Amino acid sequence: MTARLTTIIAVVAGLSVFGPLAGAVDLEELLSRQAEAVYTGEQTVVCNTPDGRTSDVFEVSQAEGVVVSRDAGGVVRAAMVAVDAGWIESGRYDVRDGRSGRFLQRPVEIVEVLEAETIRLRMRFDVTTGVLLASDVFNADGTTYCSTRFVSFEPGQPGLTADVDLAEVVMESVDSFNERALPSVVGGFDRLSVSEGPEPEIAAAYYGDGVFSFTVLNSEKQIEVPELAQVPDSTIEGNRYQRAFSLGSAAIAWTSPEGGFVLVGELPLDLQGRVLADLPRPEEGFFRKLWRGLFD
Repeated sequence: MTARLTTIIAVVAGLSVFGPLAGAVDLEELLSRQAEAVYTGEQTVVCNTPDGRTSDVFEVSQAEGVVVSRDAGGVVRAAMVAVDAGWIESGRYDVRDGRSGRFLQRPVEIVEVLEAETIRLRMRFDVTTGVLLASDVFNADGTTYCSTRFVSFEPGQPGLTADVDLAEVVMESVDSFNERALPSVVGGFDRLSVSEGPEPEIAAAYYGDGVFSFTVLNSEKQIEVPELAQVPDSTIEGNRYQRAFSLGSAAIAWTSPEGGFVLVGELPLDLQGRVLADLPRPEEGFFRKLWRGLFD
């Protein structure tokens, strides 16, 4: 079964939910304003990955809750719509009191999210429109994982969203799926919904913990992602996966006795390992197992 990475990213981005966090700053209200805003602009994403630094430039537009991202080659990489998936309040994070600043010569409110006194997320919200103009995601050791920045911003301009059909963006929920492959809790993240993936035979489970989120695709058969075919194996938590980074997201593919898997999300590196440790492990081919048994 083949699925293009562009399609997978669109499916993953199809659900976006916001939950309340402890702290003086009303982050839920800030994120709600962001979801309701209308704008177009150009963004950059720079990530520090185990494979080196990656960077992307893309055009982004939002209107009526729909966000469309298009890369420099003119390919639509994601089309997403905010959907209430039944968020659970998380006690893992705290919000540091907001402070004022400026970005793109516009006044912004700077909000930081901490986990056990370690910064995990820094956001700069435009005071006038509520749009999230810049964000930084941090690993557990305090190093920066990904930074996203608007380099141009036009409020009130719907741009790319004009040609998007909402019916094609919202995914249908499914009632039957493999609970062993898509458990209710993974690495401290709650499963919030399960929807149909890019193909009817693929289930897409959406997980969140109050700040970060990701989607796990599962099928009875291997899910082949052409963009990952030539990617060298990555060893994560002692197991081999195919992993690639694009637009601030990591795409991780593998096959196990529970079928084919693809995980996509904007998780910091340490959280990727935590999540994968709670999912079915990759199944190695017979000859690789034999080779490792003889020489490891």
